[in-house]
Amino acid sequence: MIEEAPEMVAPALHGAYTFNDRRILDRAANSTPGLGRFPRWAEMEKTLDIEPWARPLIEMCLRNADGEVFLTTTAVLEWMLTEDIRRPDSTFHVDDEDEDDTEDLGEAGEGWMAEQGFDTPDR
Repeated sequence: MIEEAPEMVAPALHGAYTFNDRRILDRAANSTPGLGRFPRWAEMEKTLDIEPWARPLIEMCLRNADGEVFLTTTAVLEWMLTEDIRRPDSTFHVDDEDEDDTEDLGEAGEGWMAEQGFDTPDR
């Protein structure tokens, strides 16, 4: 499923990592997989404390051709979810003028679902 729907597999590693090097995470978050600056999993893994329960899942992912990129991406996503927004110097900002963006998210979700082959709801 890594190739077909990585967003469905990534949550399996939620809570698996503790982060020790912000620089590599910044670099990965600001680069593109397959290009020079995007770190390989072996480089990323050295900077992480990994929960023992996650090791079999990681080994399973590494047997996949896209497993290294997937694992590095899951580490960056987890970091962004759990650590980055809590930093005092974070650029995370809530726009007070547009607090309710539910409709925008709904439209975006409908668009994504349509791209996946699902019918759009009649409104």
